[in-house]
Amino acid sequence: MRRGDGTQRDARHREFLGRMRERVTFEAFTGLDDGLGGMTRGWRSVASGWAAIEMEAVRSRETARQQLQPVRYRLVTRKPPGLTPAWRLRWRNRQLAIRSMEDIAGRPDLLLMQAEEEALS
Repeated sequence: MRRGDGTQRDARHREFLGRMRERVTFEAFTGLDDGLGGMTRGWRSVASGWAAIEMEAVRSRETARQQLQPVRYRLVTRKPPGLTPAWRLRWRNRQLAIRSMEDIAGRPDLLLMQAEEEALS
């Protein structure tokens, strides 16, 4: 009996689960106390957890006469409460913009994500 695409994808997710060894921090763009009674806007850590991460692709694009090569990653991680695509991830010394999120069939607590490296500001 031949395995269908769904079974192969499930096996791929199980393989990822065994490799959730990378610590990631989820950040949301929110109002921050400026210490003087006011608020400023900025990124704030809202959750952290473990993830399996692998490089997916390097896409080349030209912007303002500079050659940029953003690195794309595929991640499997536990879903933090309140997660939206507007959040970003910090991993090692990288900022990763969330490009897509997909629930893993049979595992509502897990997400398959695609993220792209951003320039550090």
